[in-house]
Amino acid sequence: MRSFLKRYHPVRVKGGRLNYQYVMAGFRSAVRLGIIGRERYQYWKLVFWSLFRRPRLFPLAITLSIYGFHFRKVFARHEKLLRKAARHEDRIARAAAVRKSGIHTA
Repeated sequence: MRSFLKRYHPVRVKGGRLNYQYVMAGFRSAVRLGIIGRERYQYWKLVFWSLFRRPRLFPLAITLSIYGFHFRKVFARHEKLLRKAARHEDRIARAAAVRKSGIHTA
């Protein structure tokens, strides 16, 4: 992500207003990703890098970190469902093979 942020040049706009939701999202991401999460080292490394090297991109860095967390959670959930479906298909295939071979188990 840092390589993207190094090369990214955002359009200059007038300073945005700091509102409550943004502050709370930043606080929650610091707790969830920076303290609780396994990726805390990478999170703080990105936070401090963006603060000192590209301060204008700090909000984008936090936003992309939150997106990454979301995608990891969604992927893990779908991966779990896909593995469960694959096991179910394997059981069906084995049962069909047993029926076809004529071997019965009690």
